[in-house]
Amino acid sequence: MARDRSIGTTLPTLAQLAEHQADRALLCKWWHVVFKPCYVSHNWNSAGHDNSLIKSGAVKIAKFNATSFRDKLSDTSLLYMIFLVLDGYKPEDVFSQFMSAVNNTDEALFPSVEHFGRHNTWTPDLIEKMYETLEKNAGKGAGEADTMHEDSSDLHIDIDPALAKLADESSVIKAIDSLLQSAESPYSMDEIIQAVSATNAWKAQAKTLDKKVDELNHENGRLKRELRGAAAPMQGSFVASELGKDLSIPAGEVVFKKAAEVFCRDDAAKHLGKVLDFALPVFEWEDVHPWVPELDDSYHFDSKTLLPLLATLAAGKNAWLHGHTGTGKTTLIQQVAARLHWPVRRINFDGDISRFDLVGQTRLENDNGTTISTYVDCILPQAMQSPTILLLDELDAGRPDVLYALQNALDQGEFVITDDGARRIKANPFFRAVAACNTQGQGDESGLYPGTRVLSRALLNRFHKFIPIDYMCVEDEQGVLESNVSDLPEMVSDLLMTYVNEHRTAFTSVEITEPISLRNIIGAAEDYVFYEDLCGHEAAVRMAVDTNIIFRANEEDQIVLRGLAQRVFPGCGF
Repeated sequence: MARDRSIGTTLPTLAQLAEHQADRALLCKWWHVVFKPCYVSHNWNSAGHDNSLIKSGAVKIAKFNATSFRDKLSDTSLLYMIFLVLDGYKPEDVFSQFMSAVNNTDEALFPSVEHFGRHNTWTPDLIEKMYETLEKNAGKGAGEADTMHEDSSDLHIDIDPALAKLADESSVIKAIDSLLQSAESPYSMDEIIQAVSATNAWKAQAKTLDKKVDELNHENGRLKRELRGAAAPMQGSFVASELGKDLSIPAGEVVFKKAAEVFCRDDAAKHLGKVLDFALPVFEWEDVHPWVPELDDSYHFDSKTLLPLLATLAAGKNAWLHGHTGTGKTTLIQQVAARLHWPVRRINFDGDISRFDLVGQTRLENDNGTTISTYVDCILPQAMQSPTILLLDELDAGRPDVLYALQNALDQGEFVITDDGARRIKANPFFRAVAACNTQGQGDESGLYPGTRVLSRALLNRFHKFIPIDYMCVEDEQGVLESNVSDLPEMVSDLLMTYVNEHRTAFTSVEITEPISLRNIIGAAEDYVFYEDLCGHEAAVRMAVDTNIIFRANEEDQIVLRGLAQRVFPGCGF
């Protein structure tokens, strides 16, 4: 039987039915409210006969009108009819079934439940739905209506307090038991209350267990991260004796610390909070290491780039950073390494670098009057054999033969130098490679970086994470500027950042080809402070911006940049 939701606002609640079940006058009133549309819509003829039923052969029903039909129903029948509508059945279907039952038996009997498409007993789901509906409406006033839900799972009810309240309402319990018995239900209200209470207890216990499982999963993840870190050597010298003598590399050891402990101590990364809950290697050197970058306390980290980069380093993988010139790709690597005291070796893949410059070559040397050939390792095997981050700058501009040598070195942490008798170089456990490029290695679509190439998919596959790097937001970049040039006037700082925003907008829209970096901005600010005492504000602005920014560009770009500078710095002679 189809469900109907159109008359929900006219129905009494089950609680009201239970409370007033002995008041026949009130039941009759409700019965008319519910079923009036049915007998009005029936084609009662002038003699009080229903023509549709006469045509169907149910001639006995013509002996009475709607009121006489109602009067033949017992109080329980009235209750049951109203309840069926509350349960979602169409009033006209209930009305017709009861009319047929009364006509055929001439007694106030219930139609069998299968007339309504049910089994011969009420199912537990139906009983639970009836109970939830009753509990939901138990506190409503006599004039409020009950709106049924399509699915009882939509009713989010706190059952336990309601059960305690319901236990004191003996008339309600009695009414529900009467309905259950009339429907030939095998359950009593006490049994339903016990079942619901047990179900709620199980749900509460399940919720507690789910929370415990989440806690255990979190702890399991933390232990796995620490175990991965513990798998690497915890301490000891990383320097081969000959390498140490040649390059003055101090001995050292590694300890593992929480990333949050390392990166959240200063204001630059406090906002990262709990996301840095994993271990990272931190190196301790006996003396100053020449390859460890200098720490910049004013550097501001962005969680969108710092977190994936640190996760890559912690997992022993390689990363590819890509973004426009001046976005700070190289600086990001250097400042991460500076806080971890992790040495960084940098290779710039310009057109002149060859495979020999990368891997090594044979040299002739004089040994006590005898000429001998000696193979000398270059930067790649040197870096691989030590705890080093190899910074591959502008890798997307490298020559194919050079890149194939690098591809072999990045494959499974081992490299074979064929020119030196197939000598095998095994990577140090703390060797990492990080590329810093203007593209993702698939060519330049913007036209700003003509020297870049489409690289081999095999090489790109050696990098496990590709991390886009964008320019700092204006507020963060201005904070770095002012921390580096503390005596820069606030007005000039604001004007410089306004110019930077205009410049970058022109660059990213390809109106100009000259980028602007944080280094350029800091240089202009430092020059302004120097020149301002010598020749005044206007001349200082013009000289600082010209020499640090505008004069870098080609003639076409200079015309555009002078127009930008004139708008931002009026009266400075651009």
